[in-house]
Amino acid sequence: MKVFVPLISIGLAILILGTGCSKEEEAPPPAKKQKVVQKIIKPPPETIKNPVTAKKPEPVAKKVPEAKIPAGKEAGSKPPESDIPEKGATSGKEPGIYLVKKGESLASISGQAAVYGNPLSWPILFRYNMNKLSGVELKEDLPDRMIPEGVRLKIVTPEEVKDNLKERADKFWVINIISTTNGKEVVPSAIKLIKGGYSVYITSAIVKGKSYQRLRVGFFKNQAEAAAAGKKVMSLLKTTEFWPTTLTKNEHEAVAGY
Repeated sequence: MKVFVPLISIGLAILILGTGCSKEEEAPPPAKKQKVVQKIIKPPPETIKNPVTAKKPEPVAKKVPEAKIPAGKEAGSKPPESDIPEKGATSGKEPGIYLVKKGESLASISGQAAVYGNPLSWPILFRYNMNKLSGVELKEDLPDRMIPEGVRLKIVTPEEVKDNLKERADKFWVINIISTTNGKEVVPSAIKLIKGGYSVYITSAIVKGKSYQRLRVGFFKNQAEAAAAGKKVMSLLKTTEFWPTTLTKNEHEAVAGY
């Protein structure tokens, strides 16, 4: 019995040791699982790098809207000349204004196609600019007298002509004041009438081979209105000659807009 007890104790000890060793041998599998987990964790850095490389083209995408900017409007580009306000411009650059150049007169300016296209239209230019021409002598040579350089003269724009024609659409009567072959004879009377507030114009006509200038005042709806205005004009000019007359459609369109 004494021998049997030690043997039992030895057997139990071996059994316990054997069980412990088996548990240690089973431990490695979890370690292997950890290694597998580590392998799964390593790829994420690579996936993070890929989006970074994909974002590099973004600056190119931001430049696309700049390509939609209309030509001529880029930063630093010069706008069209028509968009630039210009002081002291000629009639073609600033509507309604003509900048007088050296040596020009009422007749030479009125004769320009960009203004009225007729030297005989000088009374219209004078009527709209009396305050600016106060320093010019009002004599028979007024149409050809030089105007100081740099004076800004008001001229009637095409839009104003249209408006005036509409307002005078039914006013075809005018008063004929003077009809003469000497153009200088009409100047003093034209100046007085313009100062008196009348709409004055000069037209030309060929009669029996001779060129005449006719000084006329307008514009009236009927003969009675024209005759009443004629009496006032006669008193102003101290004359006894005048006659009402009707305009042709062409003459009305040529002068009634001013």
